[in-house]
Amino acid sequence: MSPRTTAAPATKMLGLLVAASIFQVAAAPPTMVTGADVVRVCRTNTLDERTYCFAYIAGVNDAASDISDAANSVTHCLPERISVGQVAREVADYIARREDLWAARSGGAVVVALHDLYPCEQSTFGG
Repeated sequence: MSPRTTAAPATKMLGLLVAASIFQVAAAPPTMVTGADVVRVCRTNTLDERTYCFAYIAGVNDAASDISDAANSVTHCLPERISVGQVAREVADYIARREDLWAARSGGAVVVALHDLYPCEQSTFGG
């Protein structure tokens, strides 16, 4: 029997690995990545950093969605026809407006932004 494989988990893992590298700085002491870092990277004009921004936001979205699925609860609902670029811009703008999220851990700041920007009509599945 061969193990079941799908492209989605591999794609998610690749996205998370790429996103994790966004904030890696050689010879820098370990620091907490913050909401302000997300804003800075997502608002840059360099293709590399914008790509990392998109991957990071997509990775956080995927992780939050997977956790929500496991808990049988929905934290946010992205519109069907929305680009990762649009989500990244809106998330960065939201965090930029919320000074209380600037020093927050980046993943938490992104989840708060996703939750507030893209609320669901229902708070749980099937309800």
